[in-house]
Amino acid sequence: MTIVDRSLDVGGQAADRVREWCVRNNKKWHQHPSAVQCRASYEDRILLRTCAPKADKQPDEPDILSPCYVLCPLCGRRNEEINTFKCPSCGKDYLCLVHQDAETYLCEQCEAAYQKKKREQERVRQAQEKRKEALRVQQEREQKRREAERLAREGVFGKAWKDPKTGMEFVWVPGGTFDMGDTFGDGFSHEQPVHEVKVDGFYIGKYQVTQGEWVKVMSSNQSKFMRVDRYPVERVSWEMIVEQFIPELNKISNYTYRLPTEAEWEYAARSCGRKEKYAGGDDVNALAWYGKDHTNKVGKMKPNGLGLYDMSGNMYEWCEDDWHANYDGAPNDGTAWFDSPRGAGRVIRGGCSRDSARNVRSANRKMCTLDDRSFYLGFRLVFQAGK
Repeated sequence: MTIVDRSLDVGGQAADRVREWCVRNNKKWHQHPSAVQCRASYEDRILLRTCAPKADKQPDEPDILSPCYVLCPLCGRRNEEINTFKCPSCGKDYLCLVHQDAETYLCEQCEAAYQKKKREQERVRQAQEKRKEALRVQQEREQKRREAERLAREGVFGKAWKDPKTGMEFVWVPGGTFDMGDTFGDGFSHEQPVHEVKVDGFYIGKYQVTQGEWVKVMSSNQSKFMRVDRYPVERVSWEMIVEQFIPELNKISNYTYRLPTEAEWEYAARSCGRKEKYAGGDDVNALAWYGKDHTNKVGKMKPNGLGLYDMSGNMYEWCEDDWHANYDGAPNDGTAWFDSPRGAGRVIRGGCSRDSARNVRSANRKMCTLDDRSFYLGFRLVFQAGK
């Protein structure tokens, strides 16, 4: 029910006539011809009571009713604005502007419901966008998986393949089972115990990642031995590779790359798990770049049985796995061995150009922290067929 302040009643249906005139002429209350004299202050607007008799003389210009004539039905305060209208949603009338939006004229409750509906519509829109993005990512992953499965079906022992987007060369390594660790008995304690591991087929880089390949993705080169594009990139930490380089590379390529697990690395270095002291056989001088004060171009030494170069010597290569003091409790399915806190070290394999022959053995393993950027640290990539 509308509450009326009778002390300010100017009589009749003046307010209704003013509202009808405003609606008919698409005007607001303050635009009514009789409202000019009431714009200055509350006291001035009381003078509108004298305008009521004009309705008899000028029917086409109904008299305006003082806004102080009506009390807001929600709070009981007098309206201090002339341009008040019915709520277009629920029909509540004579609302003060505290309880009515000045632009939409919705009452407080209807405005709250309107804003809630807008928020819900925005939430639905954002959810739809997320679903579209998730579907796009899923389709992209499925495309990569099908392509990787095709490559796995076509994979031939030691067959080279080049990524058409990046130009990086990879070699197919068929799955199998091998004895991992120091099978010759002349290594270190952390290479024991020798244990059987089953590895699924995968593609691994034919060469260590070069400075030229790094620059194409990262547009920078922090290597100590900056010579030409075919030299291995070095001074790259595990964090830089996993958190920066690989995500950027995966955006460019149609395939999903990663670092090799320690088991994958040794299996590939030993030409699918053969009993080889060095990567490719026992002739360390033909197979490994070691005992030097600088790195060598990739691919200059003799490859192993898969056609992989420099898996003994030249640069230590990062693996995915956490460092463990020995192989007690190591997984036997070729997966990465994770259980250490983030601050723990990661495994590096293969030896480097400054190492002795003992340190470039296929079974040799060492540890570096995730942020280590030593000049002897490099890497090569793999991607799993069908994953």
